[in-house]
Amino acid sequence: MLERRTFLALAGSMAAGVSLSALGGCASAQDAGSPTKGSSNPVGTAPSQASLGPDSHFCSGLPTGRELWRIDARDIAVSATSIWAVSESTLLSVDAGGLTSAVCDFNGVQALRVTASDACVCVALDDGSLACVDAKTGQLLWTASVVDAAGSTQTAEVSDGSRPTWTAIPVIMDETAAYALFSSTAFEPSCWMGALALADGNIVWRQPLSYAAQMANGIVGSWRLAGDAILTTTGGGVVDAIDARTGANIGAVDAEGWVTGGITRRMDSGYLIQLADGTIVSFAFADGSFTHVSIHRLTDAAPTVSGVHYVRPIDLGDAIICRVPADVYEEASDGSAARMKMTLGIVDAESFDVLDRLDDMDPQRQPLLLEASDGTALYVAAGNLLHRVELEGTSFGAASSLGVSVLDSEGSMYPEPLWCESVPAMLMPVGTGAFAAIG
Repeated sequence: MLERRTFLALAGSMAAGVSLSALGGCASAQDAGSPTKGSSNPVGTAPSQASLGPDSHFCSGLPTGRELWRIDARDIAVSATSIWAVSESTLLSVDAGGLTSAVCDFNGVQALRVTASDACVCVALDDGSLACVDAKTGQLLWTASVVDAAGSTQTAEVSDGSRPTWTAIPVIMDETAAYALFSSTAFEPSCWMGALALADGNIVWRQPLSYAAQMANGIVGSWRLAGDAILTTTGGGVVDAIDARTGANIGAVDAEGWVTGGITRRMDSGYLIQLADGTIVSFAFADGSFTHVSIHRLTDAAPTVSGVHYVRPIDLGDAIICRVPADVYEEASDGSAARMKMTLGIVDAESFDVLDRLDDMDPQRQPLLLEASDGTALYVAAGNLLHRVELEGTSFGAASSLGVSVLDSEGSMYPEPLWCESVPAMLMPVGTGAFAAIG
């Protein structure tokens, strides 16, 4: 499945130029007579879009569990009008019926991530570069390396003798730039972040990051745009603010715990994150600074943090849906005190009291919150199946299995399904290298 990574705070800034590469199987902007580096924007503006899901925990439909179609893909993205996927070294266009067609081949370089707007499609490649493809014509507009080859030293050999590769977290975009982050166990510095101009691929800024040591725990480092800043979370419990225009670190909040999910934007324009022990951290960020930081511990016990536990809180206004202590304990093997399990719960947004719990779900497989409809139901992974859980105000109602397997053979899972209005359906992983539309 898709590998999830964590990352730490930014180091110093460094300037760099664009590295353009000729990739096979795509019409280039130059071949088509379109502007390239140094010219006006060939793709127009590219607003942030749904494939990253920073505020997309609410779907507008009510999936019943019927699988509409399934495709082989490593990652998938949606814009207002289109569905895109990547498989091996190919960018695919996906129609509403699940039929795929190859748009661009990257000449053997593996495609890791795809992000799309109605104007352009950005693909993160495993050589540390980003490719931009015109969403209307399929033309390759530019490629640029986020990783500074001169500034990265290979420190580890690949066991099978192949070239060392980079992995990427989802790319984010605003009206003028795409922001990419790559990491690798085979290089030092092991992580690079950069901003690339959508107009031509010019490097606006790029710089190395200090990378978290825990690289195989399945927890994603999360980031999102907040005005002219990028907010990032790390496994070590730090929220960093990076100036999107310069790459400079402009502030940080230390939550003093392990972050298990992404950053939720609240209805009052604040933000939420949650730590592995259930602690909720709320804060505001405006005008380049953090304000009103508060930490709300839901239990004094020591809940387990093993297994699947990626949950990004959902803000319902008066209440928050998140991980909470369950009324289930397990005896520790070393004879110490029993540890509290975690489940999903509803928490009062003001007092942070736990109002209700999903204790009837399988306590041995911590339920994973996937998506919510407009205040009427949740979609939850428990065991290896997708469930629909009714919402009745600030209480959970009936839960029913939709009969859809959402875990791969190794028990890992992509934590952020997408809601696609054009199908309409939830697009979600249903196995290693496979996505399905669930309607």
